[in-house]
Amino acid sequence: MNPFATTLRRIRIEHGLRQADLASRIGCEKSYISAIEIGLKGVPKKQFLHRVVGALSLTEVEAGELVAAASVAERKLILELSAPAEHYLLLHELREELPKLSPPRPFVDPCGICIFIDNLVAGPGGIVGRPA
Repeated sequence: MNPFATTLRRIRIEHGLRQADLASRIGCEKSYISAIEIGLKGVPKKQFLHRVVGALSLTEVEAGELVAAASVAERKLILELSAPAEHYLLLHELREELPKLSPPRPFVDPCGICIFIDNLVAGPGGIVGRPA
């Protein structure tokens, strides 16, 4: 389950709301809230986040958790048009390696992924280490 789905569900329940209640407060369908919470829909746009924050009068901490979870749960990575070829190669290697990571573990420390990327780039067989 993606972190945004579980965070939205947790916050909704902590505020004593059913999916239909939240949907009514933010102006969407109950089925949309359900689809987000079970992971059928990806992370909604920032406008949705702002509506949730306002409708539930979230604390600064709760709003921060929701925004952070949305950022971590984003499934798409878009490279800038000016990205160098090395970024494309890195992204390709990362895409190839992700399914091999085992056992799946929760994303706890952003530095862990940085270390993984550093090793992928500079380590044996990494992009930098490849012969031209």
